[in-house]
Amino acid sequence: FFFKQKTAYEIPKRDWSSDVCSSDLLDIKDKHALALARRFLDTYAGNVAAQKPRWVERSLAGGPVRTLLRSLRRRKRRDLIAARTQRRRGKLRLAIDGKRTLAATRAERMAVREILQQHALVYRDTLPKAFFKPIDIARRIAGNGSLGLERYVVLVEGMGGMNGHCLMDVKRAAPSALATHAPHLSKPQPAWPHEAARVLAIQRITQAISPALLGAVKHGRHSYLIKEMQPTADRVDLKALHGGRETLASVIDTMAEVSAWGHLRGCGRHGAAGVDAFARYVQGRTWRRDIIACARRAQAQVLRQWRDYAADYDQNRVALIEAL
Repeated sequence: FFFKQKTAYEIPKRDWSSDVCSSDLLDIKDKHALALARRFLDTYAGNVAAQKPRWVERSLAGGPVRTLLRSLRRRKRRDLIAARTQRRRGKLRLAIDGKRTLAATRAERMAVREILQQHALVYRDTLPKAFFKPIDIARRIAGNGSLGLERYVVLVEGMGGMNGHCLMDVKRAAPSALATHAPHLSKPQPAWPHEAARVLAIQRITQAISPALLGAVKHGRHSYLIKEMQPTADRVDLKALHGGRETLASVIDTMAEVSAWGHLRGCGRHGAAGVDAFARYVQGRTWRRDIIACARRAQAQVLRQWRDYAADYDQNRVALIEAL
C-alpha cells in the first residue's frame, strides 16, 4: 500500500490488516483502526457461522459498494477498449500512458504471443481460430501484488471490430507468501502443476463467478494467469472515504462478507476442513487475538520498510524503475 501510495482496494481481494497500515493516510486514529479490524473479524465470523456463501448483489449492497456496482452496470466492452486504445497511422493500438501501460520489448511481445497461442488451444472448439491473435501488446501497471512481476495487457482480435475486440490480462503467477516461509505452513498442500494452476484452481473455487476466458499457461520457467479484462471490474476508492467512519465501516463489512463467502466455498476442497468444522473454529477467540497481533507486526514492518525506502530514495540510493 505505502510503496505506491495507492488509496484503492479491489473488492474481491482483501488483506484486512491494511486497515491498520493505511490508517494514517485515511486520517483514522489508531483506536478506530483497531475497531475496524475487530469489526471485520466479527462480520467475517458471523458470515462463516451462517454457512451460506453468497455474493455481493447490486440491489442489496450499501454505501460506496452500491454506488460502484450501479455505475459499472452501464459500462460496455467497447467503452473499455476505447479508453485504453488510440489510432496510430490508421491502426488501433494500446495507449501507452506511463500510468497504466508501458511499452513492451520485442522479446516480451514474442513471449506473450506464445503464451496466448497455448491458451487458445483450450478454446479451439468454441472460439474462432483468430480470437486470441494479438493486435497490440503492452506492459500493464496494476496492483501492488504485481510489483516486480511480468504483467501485460493484450488487445486481441476477438470476434472482430471494435465491438468484438477484447483486452486480455496476462500475469505471471508467484508462489504463495505462506509457502515461501515454511514455519507458517505446516499443513500438507496439494501438488499443483505450477503456480498459475494453483491460482486458477483457487479462483474458480472461491469466486461466485470467475472472470471470462480465465486460464493458466506454463511458459519456460514461469507460469501465467490469463483472463479477459472486464468493463465491469473496478475498485472502491478509499480516498473518497477520507474521514468518513460510517462509510468506511460499510466497505469493511462488505470486504469481510466476501472473504467469508470465498472461504466457505473452499471448504472440503483439496483436503480443506469441512464447513461445520470451519464454522466451529471461527467461533473461538484465540485466532482473532493472533490475527490482531499479526496485523500489528505487519504494520510496524511495513512502516519500517517505507521509512528505509524513503531515506534511500531521498539520498538517491534507489535505482528508479519506470513502472514505479
